[in-house]
Amino acid sequence: MLHQYDLDTLESSLKSLDGFEEIMKPFMFFFGRPKAGFDIWSASLVRKALINYKLADYQLRERNGTQFYQVCAFSTKGELSSEYLAQLRHQVRQFSLEVVRRESNGFSLLSHFKQFLFDTPEELSIIKLSDPKAGIFVFPIATGNKFINYPVVLYSFAAGAHKYFPVNAKDIGLYLAADATAVVGQEWSV
Repeated sequence: MLHQYDLDTLESSLKSLDGFEEIMKPFMFFFGRPKAGFDIWSASLVRKALINYKLADYQLRERNGTQFYQVCAFSTKGELSSEYLAQLRHQVRQFSLEVVRRESNGFSLLSHFKQFLFDTPEELSIIKLSDPKAGIFVFPIATGNKFINYPVVLYSFAAGAHKYFPVNAKDIGLYLAADATAVVGQEWSV
């Protein structure tokens, strides 16, 4: 189980660029990710490492292989109850794979922190399950050709914008207490 200690330790490591280099590893031509992420984080009025809850998994077989998608949620005001998570999971199941796929494409590896756009014209939008006033945010993400565990999300608020960055479990292992590592190594359901 993730503990506040783990999140506090991770947050402390993000006070320097070195911390961002641990969780935003450069690959291919995305070499500026850690610096850009650190700049956004440092300039934010509110910044927190938070528990990320997986609500649903999806997979789509295409000509070039299987693509995987997830819908996740996090709260800036404490843990989400199992009853509330069950309600969100039920609501998420109402969305087609096409909606999940379309909206998750907005989460790009080029955007170091993804901004929530609540004014989306789409009537059926996963993002609209969010309740910013209550500190609850729901988002879809494409994980590529495999499921990826994102047990933590970095949240920031600056200039009127809510931003988030899901953190891959393999990139935060060194910040977790011994009893949290087992959970992160498996499919997370915190």
